[in-house]
Order: sequence, then C-alpha cells, then structure tokens
Amino acid sequence: MRCVLHIGTEKTATTTLQRHLDHQRSALAAKGVAVTRSAGTGNNWRLAVAAYDHDRHDDRSADAGITDAESRRRFRAELVAGLKSELAAITAEAGIGGSGIGGPGIGTVLFSSEHLHSRLTKPSEIERLASLLADIGVTGTTVVVYLREPVSLAASLHSTVVKHGSARRTPPPPEPGTYYHLLCDHRGSIERWEAVFDDVVPRLFEPDALLGGSILTDFADALGVPTIPVDPDLDGGQLNRSLSTAELEVLCRINEHLSAIVDGRPNPRHVELVAALERHSIGPGYRLPPRLAERYREAFTDSNEWVRTRFFPDRSHLFAADDPDHEPKHPPPGYDGLAALVLELLETRGQADEADQAGQADQADCRALS
Repeated sequence: MRCVLHIGTEKTATTTLQRHLDHQRSALAAKGVAVTRSAGTGNNWRLAVAAYDHDRHDDRSADAGITDAESRRRFRAELVAGLKSELAAITAEAGIGGSGIGGPGIGTVLFSSEHLHSRLTKPSEIERLASLLADIGVTGTTVVVYLREPVSLAASLHSTVVKHGSARRTPPPPEPGTYYHLLCDHRGSIERWEAVFDDVVPRLFEPDALLGGSILTDFADALGVPTIPVDPDLDGGQLNRSLSTAELEVLCRINEHLSAIVDGRPNPRHVELVAALERHSIGPGYRLPPRLAERYREAFTDSNEWVRTRFFPDRSHLFAADDPDHEPKHPPPGYDGLAALVLELLETRGQADEADQAGQADQADCRALS
C-alpha cells in the first residue's frame, strides 16, 4: 500500500485541509484513498507521538497517556493495531482489490499532521516513523510538505501563540536551534526528511503557486485525485484567523493578567475573548517590525534559493517577498475590530443591565401584590 504523508508545515492552512479531508472520508475512499482516525481525527498527531524517542515527553505525549517505557510501548502497539483494523474496514467497505488510485479498493493511505514536521526533529524519530508505516503495510511513501515565506510564517505563528496566551510582543529572532528557525528553514526540512524517505515533494503556499488558488485543489493534485469535495458546512476562511497588529498588542497586555490556562484547562474567559477578537477582526494580519522582518529575510535567503534552484527553477524567486522589487504595504493596524469588540461588550452589558432591571421590577411587583 502506498502512503501519502502530509507533514505541514504549520501555518499553511493545515487545519482547513484536515477538516475537509476528514469530512470527505467516504468520497476519498471511493477514489482509493483511506483517511483514518485511529491516529487522530483530522490532525493525525498520534502518529507523530508514536515516533518520539524513548526519553521524550511533551504535552502531546501527555495527551496520549504516555508516562513511562511501558505506556509508550503499549501506545505504539495499540496505534498500529488500530490502524490495521481501520484500514481493513475501509478496504472492505470500498471493495476488495486494486493497488492504485482510481481503481477498485484502497491503494493509498493518507496521513496529515503538521506535528510530523514540527516535532519529529531527529533522524531516529523519522526513521521510527518509517518503521511504523511499514508495520501497517506501507511499501512506498510520498512526503508532501508545504513551504511558506518565512516572514509571513513567523507573523502568522506569532498571532497563534499570542492567542494561546503568550505575552511576548514580537516573535523571537531567527536563531538556529529555535522553533521558529526550524519552521522557516525549508532546506533543512527537506534534507531532514530526504535522509529517510526517497520521495519528498515540496509545494509552495503562495497565492500564485497554489493550483486553482486553493489548498484543497492543490493538495488534490499532490494526492493524485481529481478533486477534494468542498464541504459548504466548513467555513475554512474562519479557521485560525490571524489577528491584526493592534489586536495582538492589546491581547499581549491582557495575557499578562488573564491566564489562558486555569487548573490545566483552557480558561473559558480567555477562549471567549479570543473568539470575539477573531469574530470582529477585519484589519490586515499582524506584521513583523521592519528590522525583525529583514533579519528573517536575510537568515533564509540561501535556504530559499537552494529550494528554488532544485525544485522550482522556472520561478525567478521562490516567494514573491524574495523579489527585491517587492515593496510590502504598511496597512493600518486594525483598530476597527477592537472598536467592534468594545461595542459588543457594551451591548452585552446593556442587555445584562436591562435584564437586571426587569428582574428587580418583577420583584417589586411581587412585593406590592403581597
């Protein structure tokens, strides 16, 4: 069985893509592609955790209930068994036989998780992943990775970490060994995965490079199917929306006083605040300060050029922002969304006051009648 392994990277519409893939499991099975849930629904993060080195522990391994060597061994065994069982069920439902896309039966299993790229950083972990895939019957793997312009990627990632509670005002500089550097160094990513898998296919998360201007259309092409049906009930444009510079500045300050986590669980007040900001955000997304943006551009110039020369030689620049003639606009910071949020809070408060007044009037009427 062939495997298509979509490894991200982060901030390349992975959530949108994964939700559509999961909602279209039956349609894709009819095309010979199995989309599983045993490794995690939508985001198959459990596959990444199963490949961790033996001494590694983080938030995701805790989510998986891994506390020691025995629980890690049990988790891996249960994951492999679950995937084998699920693939057998999908194959039986789709029809027995066939060995490729478009024919009868299931010829391809698809896994998608940005955690594969961002968390499997050692050769031993990627090799262990290859071994796990072999255990479920995979005989050949194509790794698909989407690459985003580093300055834009860092800005979008910063928006996400602030929404999750960070009070940091700007992203960190792109120093080697840091998380941001890992995500932005596309040459390093490709070489790391090519050391284990023979077929690594980079795609560009650029408006002019996405086939049909859509991540769904582009990934369908990478997957080798005609289309991935669009589910109208999924509003992909609202997923993981970046906040404006002004909104992030305010949220950073709020995060200093309002914790995003309370007793190990998301703080409902913080969750609702972020949701309200996203709901009203109509300004442009966050932009890095000019000097920091220039540091990111300089840090990854050689990496981007290596990728362009090897995989995209017909492009004059890997990303539009690499062009010296590219002059990014400096839009307003986006105060309209903040104003709308304040109006919503005032309206909500006004409704609460009216309800209190109505309740007090009822109580007064009851006392008068008594």
